[in-house]
Amino acid sequence: MLLVQKARYIPSRPSLNTAPSVAAAALPNDHITLKTYYDVIHHPPESTDWLNVLLAQVILQYRQDASINNRMSCALDSVFNSGVRPSFVGPIHVTELNLGQEFPIFSRARIRPSDEAGSTRAEIDFEYSDQVTLGIETQLILNWPKQAFAVLPVSLVLSVVRFSGTLTIELINPPETTTKPKIPLERYIAISSYSDFILDLQIKVPNMWKEQEEQEE
Repeated sequence: MLLVQKARYIPSRPSLNTAPSVAAAALPNDHITLKTYYDVIHHPPESTDWLNVLLAQVILQYRQDASINNRMSCALDSVFNSGVRPSFVGPIHVTELNLGQEFPIFSRARIRPSDEAGSTRAEIDFEYSDQVTLGIETQLILNWPKQAFAVLPVSLVLSVVRFSGTLTIELINPPETTTKPKIPLERYIAISSYSDFILDLQIKVPNMWKEQEEQEE
């Protein structure tokens, strides 16, 4: 018996995927946009085909590494078990890893005024439809009324079917503080997504009890 659950996550907050009003705030860094001949208002979105090709090569290399001696699964096992786990969770083991066959597609790159004064941000649409799967198994440990009183095996297979939205990249000023830091804080690059992204998930919960009974028979 195999339980399959499909989930789609679509945030209910209003989309921010609209260009801010230029009339409300002057264009940031005018000297940069002028010297780079970029019209923030009228410049059409640009192709990112070159970026798609480069990323595809990187992803393909990771997929090849994952198929050699389960290198990627062993690395994930080490990551999952190297940190501090809750006392009620046993060791976590990767049982299935599939990095898919398709590649993410980025498109419509453009520069827009940022919400932060004196800055701009890059916006890039992305679409990724594939079947990226990660399966894990572990144990839930019941520590009452005594330590390790009962153990419940847990197995889960999670697949990302679709992920799409708009990626934003911008330079962010450090937050203001009441006290002067010993080391001056510098601007940093923030990469995020607008809240109207779409994330389709597929969750499978194998019947471990039935599999155990078949093995015993």
